[in-house]
Amino acid sequence: CDLSPDGRWALADVPTSPQQLVLYPTGPGEPRRLDRGGLVSYESARFFPDGKHVLVCGHEEGHVVRCYVQGVTGGKPRAVTPEGTTNGWVSPDGRTIVADRSTGGPVLFSADGGEPRPIPAATTRDSAQGWDASGEAIFVADPSGVPLHLERIDLANGRRTPVRTLGP
Repeated sequence: CDLSPDGRWALADVPTSPQQLVLYPTGPGEPRRLDRGGLVSYESARFFPDGKHVLVCGHEEGHVVRCYVQGVTGGKPRAVTPEGTTNGWVSPDGRTIVADRSTGGPVLFSADGGEPRPIPAATTRDSAQGWDASGEAIFVADPSGVPLHLERIDLANGRRTPVRTLGP
């Protein structure tokens, strides 16, 4: 899934039934299982920049996917996006999350929870691919297209800039 910002922990989704998130030390130490709370499956899991929290997107029994924040030293996952959001990415400052809606297109959320904020120039075909290092823009692509056209969207003005084309 992800490597902690300090490189000391690898976060892995173990395919048990139900799935389990485990922190594996990259050096000496013992693995640590994260409390699933009510989650029965995971779609993604990524570290926050502080290395003390992870953003987990998954679902509880009888519910659709959403994103949660969870401490790596203990505690249950806490929902921060509404149901129907997935593929979450944490901003470089750790305060904002970009996630894809099941109805299409990425939106912004506070890492503390709350209502979604639209992204200027984002379309329903866009899927979030991460943040630029400044935290002032996100990367998006239409995952159904080949080749894949990665673009940068400036969050202040909605300007779209081609970044790279990936494909055979």
